[in-house]
Amino acid sequence: MIDMQNTDGVPPTSASDANRVMVSNAKKPLFHYVRLAEKFLAKHDVVTLCGIGAAVATAASVSEILKAQASGYTVTRVHTGTVTHVDQADPDVRSRKSTLEIDLKRVRL
Repeated sequence: MIDMQNTDGVPPTSASDANRVMVSNAKKPLFHYVRLAEKFLAKHDVVTLCGIGAAVATAASVSEILKAQASGYTVTRVHTGTVTHVDQADPDVRSRKSTLEIDLKRVRL
């Protein structure tokens, strides 16, 4: 099973994922992720927003809100893909979920 969801917004422990925000569409309000991304952008030059399944739209909304705030943020990379989810109760049941990764960069003025 591929478990890519860290949807509570808690910063990951891995140094390589320190600037990654895993977005959910149900657990937290939209502006929680906007504030979290702003906090990460204060520490890092680039932040990656990640969404899986229904959270793809939420991740896209967060990036558009940040761009519209005219705070000096720009999108540098958008990556789409799919992952195969294996049901824990029945390993024969598999489903494909769409994924979205958006890199936001702070522009120095």
